[in-house]
Amino acid sequence: MTINCVLFDLDNTLVGIPDTWNYFDTLIQDVLNLDYKLSIPSIVERNSLWRSGKGFISILKRWDVSDPNDFWIKFDERDRKKRRKLIKENKLILYDDVIPTLKKLNNMGIKIGIVSNTPDFIIEFELDAFKLAPFFDKVLGLGDDQSICKPEPDGINMILEEMKCNPAKTIFIGDSEVDLIAAQRAKVFPIYIDRNKEKRKKFVIDPKSYIKITSLLQIFEIIKRPLEDGKFLAESIL
Repeated sequence: MTINCVLFDLDNTLVGIPDTWNYFDTLIQDVLNLDYKLSIPSIVERNSLWRSGKGFISILKRWDVSDPNDFWIKFDERDRKKRRKLIKENKLILYDDVIPTLKKLNNMGIKIGIVSNTPDFIIEFELDAFKLAPFFDKVLGLGDDQSICKPEPDGINMILEEMKCNPAKTIFIGDSEVDLIAAQRAKVFPIYIDRNKEKRKKFVIDPKSYIKITSLLQIFEIIKRPLEDGKFLAESIL
């Protein structure tokens, strides 16, 4: 059994956002403070939003946001404006290993896609800015339904069905535990890319259940490994 489908997260997997945590946390605070005139919840509360999946509604209502979908509309519009500015300033970066990796995957005949919590309309102008769109068979971002965001597996399941890919022959590459959890729930093999070469983070999930890499080009060492019952030996290849 061999890998014939590779799925990617977008932010900080293919395209780097400077000071990522502050970038997105500032967006939350701006929407709450400037758009809704609400008080800012604690940092622990704000962090919980990113792991909430389908639970985002209860969290936002706890913050006195009466219309959770409207919150995300305002969030995404602020995000769009900030990213356009970063692209113009050359601060939103395409990692050096992305194009070589995508070209090699295309040449090998492996299907490739993106599953991101970023809205489709933001993904489209990012891919256009970096001329990435032609490399991908399918791209799936958030539409109007926030409930499918990772760590929920819905997005991965949807793109697997559309691309006609077998989960047991698919790897998913992302930069966060949310990505790893979503991959596990969709029964595809999770790969964690650690571009900062940090020590293995203290994730909730078993460190033996995923492989850690520091460059996308390392996935070719993984792809050529034999699979046993649809699984790799989940060890770091570093």
